[in-house]
Amino acid sequence: MRSFKSLILILILSFSSLSLEASKIEVKVGMYIIPPFYSRIDQDASGILVDLIKYLNENQKKFQFKIVETSPRRRYRDLENGIYDIIFFENSIWGWSNRNIKLNETKVFATGKDYYIAKKDPRLKNQQVMFANLSEKVILLKSGFHYGFLKFKSYDVKDKNLIYTNSLEGNIKNILRGKGDITVINDSFLKMYLKRHPKDKDKLVVSEKIDQVHNFKVLARPNSPISIDEIEKLFPLLKNSTYLREVLHLK
Repeated sequence: MRSFKSLILILILSFSSLSLEASKIEVKVGMYIIPPFYSRIDQDASGILVDLIKYLNENQKKFQFKIVETSPRRRYRDLENGIYDIIFFENSIWGWSNRNIKLNETKVFATGKDYYIAKKDPRLKNQQVMFANLSEKVILLKSGFHYGFLKFKSYDVKDKNLIYTNSLEGNIKNILRGKGDITVINDSFLKMYLKRHPKDKDKLVVSEKIDQVHNFKVLARPNSPISIDEIEKLFPLLKNSTYLREVLHLK
């Protein structure tokens, strides 16, 4: 009898949860592969955005956020065509303004930084001199990304010393193998990489100078089911999570 009552209770709670989820307004969130914000192995997605979306879905009752995968190059067209409604960890200066895409953007909700990374050279007394003249270096970059030293151009700049790839981790590995001089890595990814590969810490040099400061915003299409005001009202929620407050550098 007790087992039967327990089963009924579980079913009631399950239906209540499904009913609550169904009553929420669905908001499609665009994201592309960019660790540590979003990664996917087969069907298993993980990363800061996945955790952020899960947290928002569990801690407010009006919206149900759902991730829709796009790509660095396709993300512009997909937002314009309504494939997704909003995108986190963006800024209109990263190719959006140049394309004259109609969108709305929030205030800055999180920050990050890009640093130059090189392999340590034991012959150098001052390792930072490696970053003094970038024009003389072979630099590995992530295709579709925007870089401060390239004036945030919205395309892959053609130059014999610039090599574009599809992997941030691969760029670091190739720097260590001597297949390039410098790469540019965001602080969140670098922290994750060194946690996975602690032995590489003493092999790498991180620049003192910064390529760019990321002022992360949320961009939304004009007819998004969630308004900019409604998105910004959710920002204080993120600070209630110790994990999100730490990884997003929230104050």
